[in-house]
Amino acid sequence: MSIKSMAAAHSAGKGHSDVNFSAATEARTALVQFGKDNIVDATLGVVKNEEADFATLPTVEKCYRNMPGNELMDYAPISGLDDFLSGAVDFVFQGHQPKGTQTAAIATPGGTGAIHHVIYNYVDKGDKFLIPYLHWDPYTEMGIEMGDVAERYHMFGPDNQFSLEDLKEKA
Repeated sequence: MSIKSMAAAHSAGKGHSDVNFSAATEARTALVQFGKDNIVDATLGVVKNEEADFATLPTVEKCYRNMPGNELMDYAPISGLDDFLSGAVDFVFQGHQPKGTQTAAIATPGGTGAIHHVIYNYVDKGDKFLIPYLHWDPYTEMGIEMGDVAERYHMFGPDNQFSLEDLKEKA
């Protein structure tokens, strides 16, 4: 008997390469080959400085580097830190919180974790969530894992101009 994988059968076939990260790897190779003056790496959702290094805000970096280790590295409560959660609600509503409704925030492990939670917690069986045809592949993967719940829409019209028409129709 040969064991091919310890993963559950429903998890088989994962691990294909992601086009965005593959492109980022190619961009890093091109930076070395052709130099930082000849390549603009616009592959991932990060901001680079003029030297093509990850950009940081000096004041944030200074605060971050001066934090005590227990604050910097300790786990937050699973529900999130209260100040962060209330700050998130305040930021989203900007003083226009709906009257008579209860609002709350939850902490997630990054943006992808947030997308996963939205799909898992708000898309019922038979329902779909909308994503543009141009999207990060893990969104499709999450949709497939939860029952192929992704519905795609065209974000750009035939003239390659931004358009909401297909989104409105599908919504």
